[in-house]
Amino acid sequence: MVLRLQGQPYPIRTGLARVVAEATEIDVAAMASAPIEAAQGQPNVPFATLRLTNPGVTGVTSDVRVASFVVTLRDSAGRAVTAPGAVLQRLEVWSGPQLLADRPISASEDSLIDLTLSPLLSVPVNAPLDVRILGDLPSNAALGRWRLALRDTSSFDARDPNSGNRVAVVYANPPLQGDPVTVEIPADSVSVRGVPRMPPTVGVGAAGVVALEAVLRHPGVAGTAAIRLDSLVVRSVDESRNPVAPGPTIERLHVRWNGVDVASLADPPSTGNVMALGLPGLITEPGEIDTLTLVLDFEAAAPTGTFELILGASGLWMSDADTRLPIVVAPESGFEFPILSGLTRISAPSRTLIAGLVDRMPATLAADGSAVVAGDVTLLNDATAGSGTIAVDRFVVRAADADRAPTPVGWLATTIRLHHQGALWGEAVLQPGDTLATITGAALQMSPQSPATLQLSFVPRSGSSQGLRLGFTAADVGVLQPTNPLLAIAVQAPPGQAFPLWTDYGSFTVANLEKSYANFPNPFAAGREPTHFAYYLPSSGQVTLRIWTARGERVATVLEGASRAQGLHQDDAWDGRNGHGDVVTNGVYLAEIVVKLADGESRRLLRKVAVVR
Repeated sequence: MVLRLQGQPYPIRTGLARVVAEATEIDVAAMASAPIEAAQGQPNVPFATLRLTNPGVTGVTSDVRVASFVVTLRDSAGRAVTAPGAVLQRLEVWSGPQLLADRPISASEDSLIDLTLSPLLSVPVNAPLDVRILGDLPSNAALGRWRLALRDTSSFDARDPNSGNRVAVVYANPPLQGDPVTVEIPADSVSVRGVPRMPPTVGVGAAGVVALEAVLRHPGVAGTAAIRLDSLVVRSVDESRNPVAPGPTIERLHVRWNGVDVASLADPPSTGNVMALGLPGLITEPGEIDTLTLVLDFEAAAPTGTFELILGASGLWMSDADTRLPIVVAPESGFEFPILSGLTRISAPSRTLIAGLVDRMPATLAADGSAVVAGDVTLLNDATAGSGTIAVDRFVVRAADADRAPTPVGWLATTIRLHHQGALWGEAVLQPGDTLATITGAALQMSPQSPATLQLSFVPRSGSSQGLRLGFTAADVGVLQPTNPLLAIAVQAPPGQAFPLWTDYGSFTVANLEKSYANFPNPFAAGREPTHFAYYLPSSGQVTLRIWTARGERVATVLEGASRAQGLHQDDAWDGRNGHGDVVTNGVYLAEIVVKLADGESRRLLRKVAVVR
């Protein structure tokens, strides 16, 4: 007898089946990231990430099905917590977007927490799979440092889905545990006080202008969550508190955190009056005081007028660093919001600095280690009142001979100094080969129409035989130039003068009385100009200086027993008149100097003085 199935052709086939090898092993590793800080009551705290790997032969080995595993909560000493419900309210197990387990943790829970997966987790061969374990913390979670650890491999239920046999579980680094989680008190507020920093006037194109500071204090005790600042919003107004669009005035807004630049806003909006920018999660720890500083770069074409920044409490977006929930931004005692930068008046830029030189170089110089005043450097910002300031922070001094040919300044001087208002502003200590003397000092801020004077002095180098004059060029005046080349400041000489500017010529003399005794000019025009006498005293003493005719008749007494200190003197002068006040006639006269030194020694010298009227 032959059997036939109605409607079915011969032959009859079964469905296709894939023959696979039984899975034998699953590897489990804990993926380390970083210690976690979480606040009481915070949900979805990442307690651990496990990476599961089925190390079979691709296309041959079966998948592995994970049904459950057991975890324990450990304290900072590594001890199992007998009542994990004091820390945990719930544990969830996720694989990608799929929830595998949702396990409430009761107050009576013991130290072993069984996490049963539903649906079961299928781990393909050679396709590592990450499993995340997230925990919800109760609002009264115990404070401290906790870690979630896997129980030993015997409690990890992994099987071959075809045979139902358990597969070997291999932990990468037993004990297998997640990153430490520190449970903290939630942060709820931050105390703030503002400090206005804006100068009363700024020049167009001014850069790096400190506008305001917000001083932030975290009032929490140790164990409180940190506070995070993620963004800020400031408004710009004029003196009447009318809105001012920041774009035409401000080129860039900089934000500093404890003095370090952390963010900036280029090209602020040209409409409205709001500047908003994100910050890179600035952190304030409990008990800490941090300073947020706003710094402005003004446009080179900024309109003149008034300008002020306002930062309100709502302009500081601050949150608990753990939960990211907003906190209260409260003013410090005695302070009220908003924070004001203070009003500034934007002034037209200053364009020109007038640099002059008033000669004070002595005709005779002695290299005895004493400083010699050579002249006064005059500086004037000639802009109209209300314009910006000009800053000078360096100065270069050069030397020349009698014919104004350049000479290395180090040959003739050991030190060049500049004094401002009687105090040393800067000095250059020179080596013999130095061609120029570069002097730096604290920046002099030159307000419009407020002149400043720098006294120029030097110490002659011992052994110098030739004389010198000192001077400078326009490029030697160290003006702090604006960053924008359109606002460059020019250095000009006073009217009727031209760079380079030089002092008169000073000649070196020998530091003794006999060789230094001289007069200048010689001959001189009596009655129209004086002649000065130069002499060097090896010690202090009394000086008498008389003028005689060639026949020995006394003409005039310039000095009579005058006390003089040690060193070179050249301020004593004869005006060419006799004792009756009459101008003497042309001819040759004798200048007698008598010196009685402090040690009792007495010296007398004569010199011819010619008068040509």
